[in-house]
Amino acid sequence: MNPEQLGKLVKAHFDAHAPRYGLEGRGVTVEYRFYGGSLQKRHFTISEGAAAYHLKLADAPRRLAGLRKWHNLRDILHERYRAPRILDWIDIPDTGYGGLLCEHIPGHPADLGASPYVTREIADLVSQLHADGELSAMLLPLTPEGTCADYFNGVWARRLRRDLADIEAQPPDFVASETLEWMKAEALAVERAVAGMEAFSPRASSPVHGDLWPGNILAADDGRIRIVDWDDIALGDPALEFAVLLEPIMEMNPKASLADLLRREPDAAFRQRFETCLRAQKLYAPIEAAAEYIEAEALEDRADAVRAERRAQYRETQRAYRRRYGAG
Repeated sequence: MNPEQLGKLVKAHFDAHAPRYGLEGRGVTVEYRFYGGSLQKRHFTISEGAAAYHLKLADAPRRLAGLRKWHNLRDILHERYRAPRILDWIDIPDTGYGGLLCEHIPGHPADLGASPYVTREIADLVSQLHADGELSAMLLPLTPEGTCADYFNGVWARRLRRDLADIEAQPPDFVASETLEWMKAEALAVERAVAGMEAFSPRASSPVHGDLWPGNILAADDGRIRIVDWDDIALGDPALEFAVLLEPIMEMNPKASLADLLRREPDAAFRQRFETCLRAQKLYAPIEAAAEYIEAEALEDRADAVRAERRAQYRETQRAYRRRYGAG
């Protein structure tokens, strides 16, 4: 189901149940928002007059399970970690789509590379999350626990394999066959490095956000920093989490040290995992861009603009990876 069709059904739901959400139902608007990433997640802004909400939907079982997990943990995440307030769980009849109605937070993605104060604030908050024993106990029955290698494979290895398979099945015209083979070889090399590294053998038992890229860190119009999209929360590896968070900052500020950004001196095992996860993330960037180029076909009138953006991202991020790790 494309976003426009789903949007019409979402509007029908809010027109029919307007009073439940403090709406009159006379001028409800539903606007689809594309933030990148998998099209299995659909975002809508619901508004009428001054009232506005954010609706995040999914239909894939894994994505629905993640949204349910966030719903179960909504109070502690809102109170301690600046997550949006969850207002309701909504199912869209006869579609398989369900998800979370959240408060709408006016703002924009935080510019972490240009804002050292915000970087320190977020690093402290994320470190608090990783050490939250109460949240860890709440997550234990909701998420599988394994080693740091298991967590890496569940995040990066799974994404790399999935998107490389999509590219191989429907290669964009700007991805040469030899480049695809090179990316597959690089992904395999990273997986093998993780499998043979003692640093990845400890248990991954810390609460992690699971998708802490800068787009999920908002500088709200009220002056507060907020963290959104908690449906990948799990017991995981803080080194991987910080690799995702700090990579764009280190790209903009090559002289920044990991110890300064973390506001503590990490041990050798953490550093090893961090550097490996950083490499996986940099490799995934062009692969993800090419995969999203393929997925953009479903966006209909937005497809051309998204495809042009993803093509440019592919070229830029592939060059960045080759500069740092070699051309293979």
